[in-house]
Amino acid sequence: MDAYDQRERIARELDTVGHAIVPNHLPSWLCDRLCAHCDEVLGSAQCEVAHTPWMPAGINPFDPANPPWSEGNLAKLLAAGKPCVTSRRYRHEIRHPIGDGEGLAAATTAGRMVELHAHLLRTNPRRLRLMQHMLVRTDHDPNSSAGPRDWHADHAFLSQDYAVSPRRIFYHAVIALKDILPGGG
Repeated sequence: MDAYDQRERIARELDTVGHAIVPNHLPSWLCDRLCAHCDEVLGSAQCEVAHTPWMPAGINPFDPANPPWSEGNLAKLLAAGKPCVTSRRYRHEIRHPIGDGEGLAAATTAGRMVELHAHLLRTNPRRLRLMQHMLVRTDHDPNSSAGPRDWHADHAFLSQDYAVSPRRIFYHAVIALKDILPGGG
């Protein structure tokens, strides 16, 4: 049973607890492929890796009139030719252009995710837009037993945005590529 087959349970859990878990969503070969890509970009486990600016000069990621995912800005990101990397305290993020487009496309469409998101947002799949791909690797911090850190809420939505059809919100599809150990994230 794929994610779309579980759409009613997922919708109910999102409405009541704010998240839903879909075990074994991606095949193991795809998880291994994406983990290997992270390791290729980031290198071995460490506290911090070399940063590559998230946005090329001239792109303000917080400008609603000219967002990073606009066609012109995506072209600038792709022209930069290497992934944007941010890293701090054993948590590393890889953003556009990530590379391994085939692997990311497979992860995006696995389990009929496009159809699932259309169902959750009460809209036609052709109206959906992918805002961002991002790979995150958290490495073991030998100096801490604390769990995940630096997580945040991206946006708050008004009840009328959630209630309308199509919904005027977005969902994050966070996919764990490996088992999450106690205290990890």
